[in-house]
Amino acid sequence: MTIPWRIALLLAFSLVVAVSFFVPGVKYTSPGIVLLVGAFLVARRAPHIVVCATFAYLCFEQFVFSMLSVEVILILKVLPELLLLVVMTAMADGLMRRSRAHRAGIIVLSAAGFMVLVSGLFNDIPLDDCVYYGRKILRYIPLVLIMPAAFDRESRIRFLQRFIAGMVFIQLLVAGAQVVMGESAYHYFRPTVDSVMIGDYIVPVARQLEVVEGTRLIGTLGTYMDLGLFLFFAGCFISPFALGDRAHLVISRWLVHVLLVGIGMCLVMTFSRLTILAAVVALGAYLLRQRQWFLLASYVTVCIVVALVPFLIEEFSVGSAERATNISERLWGTYSLDYLDPGRYIRAFLLFIVPPAVMRVSPFFGIGPGFSRMPDLNLPNWVPIITADNGYVSLLIQFGLLGVVLFITMQTWLIKSLWKTWAMKRSIDEQRLTLALLTFLVGIPAAHLFVDVLTIRYGSFMFWMACGLAFGVVWREKSSALQLESAGQES
Repeated sequence: MTIPWRIALLLAFSLVVAVSFFVPGVKYTSPGIVLLVGAFLVARRAPHIVVCATFAYLCFEQFVFSMLSVEVILILKVLPELLLLVVMTAMADGLMRRSRAHRAGIIVLSAAGFMVLVSGLFNDIPLDDCVYYGRKILRYIPLVLIMPAAFDRESRIRFLQRFIAGMVFIQLLVAGAQVVMGESAYHYFRPTVDSVMIGDYIVPVARQLEVVEGTRLIGTLGTYMDLGLFLFFAGCFISPFALGDRAHLVISRWLVHVLLVGIGMCLVMTFSRLTILAAVVALGAYLLRQRQWFLLASYVTVCIVVALVPFLIEEFSVGSAERATNISERLWGTYSLDYLDPGRYIRAFLLFIVPPAVMRVSPFFGIGPGFSRMPDLNLPNWVPIITADNGYVSLLIQFGLLGVVLFITMQTWLIKSLWKTWAMKRSIDEQRLTLALLTFLVGIPAAHLFVDVLTIRYGSFMFWMACGLAFGVVWREKSSALQLESAGQES
């Protein structure tokens, strides 16, 4: 890309930044531009540094929010998105040279944008609703373009793996402090600001859930669910280092085992059922891919027995999972029949009442981004939160069968491609990264049954980051195979 085009892109981006920072307050415009222009200069040489810095910021965002005013929080909530735009601008010429990975990312970006646009137009959704709620799906999707190019070298992949190990070590220390210090540490790291009104919208600036105080670990991520998602993500990336050649280890094997034990213990103590389920599914896929048949059979047997314990023990009383004070109450409380009562729990309302109503009105395109058409469904006592309890149903409600099919198609293609790529064993680093991505992307669909990963701020970043890395791994393997084939034909 020529110098004039780079300057034009930088000026255009600076204008967007200036407008974005001017809206909440002009006094933040100049420091915002300085920050993002600095990020642009770093991203020209080392885009992976800016991506990791954005990831690190999100790890501590909720904790930082507890010390800032609402005005500053509202500005910082768009910072990760702006940083990704900076990286894309800085890498524009590099992205164009990586045609296949670039093309795959463009297809995903176009499909997601098409889904939001068509659903919005078909349902005549107001523009502000379409932008605000569509943004929740699209805000971190540029990572599918950024990751293949930013982490195209083994040195950068190793940097990412060390970075993740360092971040999980910090989270384990904070979680340990919460265990030892109890309530004082729990409240110190828990956000104090909940949400604010911006026009007609309620903007969540820090997520709080009504839980039994001090019984669930939250780290610096604000909620037990976000910490669980991070631990699951980190566990998938770290576990492959427990296998393979010692000479090529990025982090020492004893440290890997220490971190994995800490991740397992803290994951249980988060009480996050959805991430525990995701971890269970991912571990099963891990053993299957490694062809550890005896361990896999034993593992499946244990999982079935644990799941059936409430039915095997006579006079077992299933308590309230939402007010559980230990992990067994939390897990086995899932069997409570109260969940099937639409009058008491929005989960049953979401699963059994809303989808049929949407399918009658608009099966292919849903009712559009947001909730402006919810009254058309004539539902009793509906509330906007219902679309956050099941990712597939959330997609069905807002984007219809189109959204569900696109999401499942992308997931299926990535998992299938990674499964084949791992067997090719191009290099030990690529093999470990492929196994890490495979286990994560196999577990995420399970978590998606209980939360909309695409709209959960932190989960969405990790998901699209993993998808971008997966596109890069698959593309590099196919490129290598084509080169070997061409060399063989020439010889």
